[in-house]
Amino acid sequence: MIGRVPAVESEWIKKPLGPFLAILLVIIAGNAVFSITEISRQSDEILSIQERIAVLKQGLKRPGAGQRLERVTSGVETFKARIPDHKGLTEVLNDIFRAARKNALQIPTGDYDPITVKETDISKYTIKFPVEGTYRQIKRFIYDIEVLPHILAVEEITFSSGKGEGTIALNIKVSTYFL
Repeated sequence: MIGRVPAVESEWIKKPLGPFLAILLVIIAGNAVFSITEISRQSDEILSIQERIAVLKQGLKRPGAGQRLERVTSGVETFKARIPDHKGLTEVLNDIFRAARKNALQIPTGDYDPITVKETDISKYTIKFPVEGTYRQIKRFIYDIEVLPHILAVEEITFSSGKGEGTIALNIKVSTYFL
């Protein structure tokens, strides 16, 4: 004779499911609220980006926009090509001294300070030096260093009276950039 299997009742079946279902519903509802909020925020962000893209596309459709873009791109490439590697500092200094000699000026001392520009691999060298001469010599010297074939910016000029009659003393601070 085949025996009968007694019905097995577990403890968990006897417990009411109400609290478990309530917790599960709260979790599902919280997840739904979070998802809807996040999707709404992302939708707003997507719309904002799409509007910005549309504005930029309109700008490209204007007459001459392609030519302007090419000029800007060409200018950036020219700028990058003019930035030498860090070994070019010697050449820049030699050109500054050459411009001084050309204008019958002497640079008795000099100081330079290298700084790495944040978030780039470009180094900025600030060069400070005094020079003394007539107004005409100083004026021509400043012009000559501004037209050097290097990226060179005159950042600061301080004038004072020179030691000789008719001369002025100048402290000049220039900056140049290197990769």
